Amino acid sequence: MGEKWDVCSWGSRLGNRAKQHHGCFDTKICAERLIVNLFRDYPDRGYPIEQCRLPDQAPAKAAGA
Repeated sequence: MGEKWDVCSWGSRLGNRAKQHHGCFDTKICAERLIVNLFRDYPDRGYPIEQCRLPDQAPAKAAGA
């Protein structure tokens, strides 16, 4: 719970130098559905799913030290 999934893509010829961000999703299923739709239009791109690393998702620091 609380996990979000980030979807990016890049062209097979350029690698991750041409990385495009497609959004951060609440469930992995939503991210996978987006990839299926994107793959239909751009089959030559890579579409990794990673856990989001947004600042508001960082673990809370202990207060008072």
